[in-house]
Amino acid sequence: MAELQQAQSLEALRPVISSIATSFGFRFYKVYKSPIPAVGSLRDLLLLTDLPDAFIETFDTIGYTSDELARMRFVNRSQLTEWTVDHLLEPADSGKNERLLDLLGLYGIDRGVYVNIAPVDGPVRILSFFGRRDPLPVQVAEHLTVLAVQVLHHVSRIQMRREWDDAGLTSLEIECLLLASQGHEAHEIGRRLGLSGRTVLYLANSVCSKLKVSTLDQAVAEALRCGFIT
Repeated sequence: MAELQQAQSLEALRPVISSIATSFGFRFYKVYKSPIPAVGSLRDLLLLTDLPDAFIETFDTIGYTSDELARMRFVNRSQLTEWTVDHLLEPADSGKNERLLDLLGLYGIDRGVYVNIAPVDGPVRILSFFGRRDPLPVQVAEHLTVLAVQVLHHVSRIQMRREWDDAGLTSLEIECLLLASQGHEAHEIGRRLGLSGRTVLYLANSVCSKLKVSTLDQAVAEALRCGFIT
């Protein structure tokens, strides 16, 4: 998906995700992070969504706990989990689920899917779609899973790049990192940049400190993984 790869911010992903939702017959989407706090707030977890503010506010007033929300996700070993409102008919708290059923009905939602990834750098990220449609055929579900995973990995890269930007690497530190990623040793990095070995060592230590890693090799690996350098 060219539009996905061109998106350099979370906001730029909105039309991409919305297009996926529409093409698979869903009305809404949300991208959020987990684990969920002990007393969950959907708004605090959201990274992107087109759910109306009124929906989010009402959902948060229902007051689901982390355990209840985890059960509602019906987490299993597959990346895609499909649910329907029928899953809410045997609740741990019938009052809460009745209110949720009313809320879903108000917005024309009777089915949804969740796709999640668990990157090594942080929390699980989840993309979910909601709406009123028939069950997903197997091949359609597989196609949606592939697209959703691509979106979630891109979200992860964008967030990592934001963290790197916030780290405040200098242009010289980035040059040092780029040369290290090309396999150059410290003396060669120094020669190419016109720096002493001591200065290169200082730059390497500064990069590691800012990126909260132990070695320059680890910094290079993280930079390559998140697309900060190529």
